[in-house]
Amino acid sequence: MRTSACGASKTPHRRSQAEFGDASLGWNDLTDEQRDAWREFGKTVLSHPRGGQCGPLSGQALFTAINRNQRLLGLPPLLWPPMRPAFPMNPVRALAVNQGSGGIALKLSVAGAPAGHVLVFASRPYNAGRKYCDKFIYLGPLPAPVGGESDITEQYLKKHGPPWPGSRVIILTVQQVDGWRDEPQRIEAVFQRKQGPAASQKRRRAPVAAP
Repeated sequence: MRTSACGASKTPHRRSQAEFGDASLGWNDLTDEQRDAWREFGKTVLSHPRGGQCGPLSGQALFTAINRNQRLLGLPPLLWPPMRPAFPMNPVRALAVNQGSGGIALKLSVAGAPAGHVLVFASRPYNAGRKYCDKFIYLGPLPAPVGGESDITEQYLKKHGPPWPGSRVIILTVQQVDGWRDEPQRIEAVFQRKQGPAASQKRRRAPVAAP
């Protein structure tokens, strides 16, 4: 399965130039031996294609991408290039958007433990007929599952507010280990409208009288 150091640039989460600069500053604090190690490793890592072209990363670009990902989770910087992990299948399986007695609930079904951390990104609610989305906001790390489900309701409502009946919600989940990221996985659900008794009765056909 493909891994990416620059998942930060491909994953739809916009960071400020200041944050990017902070992650890059540590480059000057490394030893020459450490910088050489990053440069050699960078030769084996391709950038994400732009305009149909890609190429190996510089040592500083790789260092910055890895440690920017670390920084997002509040993890300490890595001074030596970490080995690429072999990611298992993403454990997040499905999204459910429901209206219960306690209000709207958004829950992700999770089948097993992730390899490291799982980052959750979300779109705002869209009309159900829309499928395309290129704007996602980082909600935070995947909450610990309870009974096979991770509740992201509070995280989602804080960023986007409540979805309306009939709207579509799109989620991206990304596994991260030692600054490396797996390919984003997209899952989505439509907040189904509930049919009231009147609507249900309206669709029923009246019995036909016998001749």
